[in-house]
Amino acid sequence: MRDTSGFLWRALRESDPLIAVLYPHSGYLQDLQDEIPLLAPDPGLVRRSCDVADAFTHFEEVLLLTPTDEPTALSVLDGRREALLDRTAPVVLFLLRGGEATKLLRSEDMAGLMSWLRGRILDPEAIDRVDLQAKRDQFVVATGKSPDVWLKEWREGELEDSLDNNLLYHQALLVAEDGRP
Repeated sequence: MRDTSGFLWRALRESDPLIAVLYPHSGYLQDLQDEIPLLAPDPGLVRRSCDVADAFTHFEEVLLLTPTDEPTALSVLDGRREALLDRTAPVVLFLLRGGEATKLLRSEDMAGLMSWLRGRILDPEAIDRVDLQAKRDQFVVATGKSPDVWLKEWREGELEDSLDNNLLYHQALLVAEDGRP
């Protein structure tokens, strides 16, 4: 989940009321859902649900929505998009990659919802197909240190324990040569 964390961290702080995340299997889904509270602005305001109706309540909570009937959930969300605009925290809608709902989302029937979600659909496996050396180079440009040197300093307590550095820690772990926590 190399850049997935960075995408989610940003998306959870933006004003978008709905984010779609594609997952390949239930184990990956569980990992993503476990990571989101760590990335959320307020981990105490993250809730899980299988009921799409919950998208229209508790607008201040990040809702991790894994509907049991994904196509029906898409229809409900499409039909009530305006009601989602009242949310101050996003609904993170998890959809099985290649499932009926992802096919439906790409159909003409969901053109409105699809355009509404443009730029807010996360496919972690597509994001993870990156050039690691380019990402390491970007890390050096951003921090002035290689990911491995930065991690060494972090582990030795030489870097401030701040929100930015915690995010850099996760980025460094994903692109470091040694890759150990």
